[in-house]
Amino acid sequence: MQNRKQRYTTNLKGMHEHCEASYLRLRQLIADWDTFERLELAIDAGNSPARLVTLELEERNPYTTTIMLHQQDVILPWAEGPKIGVRVYHDARMAEVISWNRHRLLQARYQYPNEKMYLPDEKAQLNQFLGECLRQCLEFGRALEPVTIR
Repeated sequence: MQNRKQRYTTNLKGMHEHCEASYLRLRQLIADWDTFERLELAIDAGNSPARLVTLELEERNPYTTTIMLHQQDVILPWAEGPKIGVRVYHDARMAEVISWNRHRLLQARYQYPNEKMYLPDEKAQLNQFLGECLRQCLEFGRALEPVTIR
């Protein structure tokens, strides 16, 4: 009997859960989608900020908003932090990763090995990472500029 690898299958329920949770976290961070342009947060580690997280508007449409999330390390400012493109679907109440640094058009599943050496569940891991990053922003972040809610 041969030991065959089982082919990766996309966990749609899990991916939807991550995308819905990310949407809810973004709703807590961004008070008004119609006027949102940019939000800068300092993620504290003890008495001083360890990272800066910037959420910036890329594109606004009637049912979707595209934002760029960028992390910058304060202690090691020369170290490039991740840049995550996020598409927010307001009607579906979901937010998903659409780009990572210079990688675009992410697929739900990859054959492995592949030319770019993506893992079979690369997109699922990126959506999970987005959720964890947003959770950190909510739990440990503080806005660098006053936030006004109308």
